Amino acid sequence: MFASVERFEIIPDITRIIEPNSSELSTNKREGSLSMKEEAERIGMPEHWRPPKIEGEWGNKSFISVEQLTANDFAEIVNMATRIRDTRMSKEQRALFELKSWLFPLSMQTAFYEPSTRTRTSFEAAAQILGLDVVSNPDMIRMSSFSKGETVADNAIVMGEISPVIVQRHPEVGAAAIAAFALQSMTRCDGTKPRVINAGDGIGEHPSQALLDITTIIWEKRLKNANDLHRLHIGMLGDLKHGRTVHSLTKSLNCMGGPAVFYFISPEQLSMPQPIIESLTRGGQSEVVVTGDLAEVLPSLDVLYVTRIQNERFKDLDECRRYENLYRITPEIMKEAKKDLTLIHPLPRRGEIDPRVDSDPRAAYFRQVGNGVDVRMALLCCMFDRPYPNFRNWYK
Repeated sequence: MFASVERFEIIPDITRIIEPNSSELSTNKREGSLSMKEEAERIGMPEHWRPPKIEGEWGNKSFISVEQLTANDFAEIVNMATRIRDTRMSKEQRALFELKSWLFPLSMQTAFYEPSTRTRTSFEAAAQILGLDVVSNPDMIRMSSFSKGETVADNAIVMGEISPVIVQRHPEVGAAAIAAFALQSMTRCDGTKPRVINAGDGIGEHPSQALLDITTIIWEKRLKNANDLHRLHIGMLGDLKHGRTVHSLTKSLNCMGGPAVFYFISPEQLSMPQPIIESLTRGGQSEVVVTGDLAEVLPSLDVLYVTRIQNERFKDLDECRRYENLYRITPEIMKEAKKDLTLIHPLPRRGEIDPRVDSDPRAAYFRQVGNGVDVRMALLCCMFDRPYPNFRNWYK
């Protein structure tokens, strides 16, 4: 089992929720709708508002950023996901069947303003396995009152009256914070507070993906505890500027003590945001290498995290096309990597990984997808913890 670790804490400055009056908060908007900046002002969201830390108490709290977690919070999810995986792989199905009675007749809603395959379906599968009723909203742009001008905040409040947990994805940075702020003053008729899980907000964060990615690294590398992460050399390749998954994963790894070396591999125009790099160097836990040359660093890597060019984040498609074929992992390139390299990718992929690599045992990205169900089951267990205090004991 993955041991709890006491000595690792999040560096206070490592991440930040985009502030409502920040120039980085999107001013983009659909016709007849408010921008995120306008929404924040409309609901009176304070400039420096932050969601509360988790610190072992998940119940009644929204989860929108890895900034909320301590190393022990990460360890708790990994421990629980490991137990869930072991139970689902064994013949001991009784616990899973009995768990369904604990959650009946609760429900979870998905609210996706942006397309998704893996995140939405793995959350919905996880909820169904746990006995939750699932209200699926895969296209909020066209198939909800958002098309009539309803705001993200109002929509979250409406959904919160129906379901205690909302899983939301939105193309704009700050949407998850706005939903969480709008929900914090609500109390449902059963005495619980509705909460939101951030399933991705533009180029901001994707915290549940970070939980999945860390769990996958631990399982694939057969690590025993968080200290073992510190001996790894981890590379991140591709669009590191717009890729929310690499932002959340980098911050999460740093929270857990960091790898020995971070390698950020990208063209200069798509490099990891400077505030993230500065937070890593300020913490001093890991060496940081920034390069555009994959061939130079590949032989040193224990883990390579590949991400696609985020074409939907570019205003200039010609600029996007210039980068699309810059990096491509092929069987020939894999020959230069370590025999025990772990190759992962949040998917979907475009041309950055040759399909011929799929049969390589080091390619873990499809196993990574399967891990998403176990990890999100663990997260949902935690999210329902306070009103059902004995719930997590099934996995201890």
